[in-house]
Amino acid sequence: MGTLCNFSELKNVIIHDASALERYNTKSSEHTLSTICFKNKSEIESDLLATIIAKSSRKSDVLLNDGEIFVLVMPATDKNGARHIFEEMHSTCKDVEKVDILSYPEDAFTSTEYYEKISKILNKIKGI
Repeated sequence: MGTLCNFSELKNVIIHDASALERYNTKSSEHTLSTICFKNKSEIESDLLATIIAKSSRKSDVLLNDGEIFVLVMPATDKNGARHIFEEMHSTCKDVEKVDILSYPEDAFTSTEYYEKISKILNKIKGI
């Protein structure tokens, strides 16, 4: 079962996981971190959906949710793996809407840049 966290922990989770990868300085798929940003458009309550997703996630995965907005952080998962995981989630709950998938180090050079890109996506979703 993956870990459920409050959105206030997002920066700590992203910086911690991406910083751990920075020291490897490699593009190996086991040294990647992918993040799926998605929205709950279903009638399922967000807390229940979070529990369902966390139970089907790996221990190393972290799911953060803030109402209808979710972020799933997956160490040792490349962008293609993250797409496959989202497709599985979507087949279970059709009203889960993907907003974006980012992968480190593919989409950012530093842990801070990776966090900032995720923050921009989330601010866009929230209309900020």
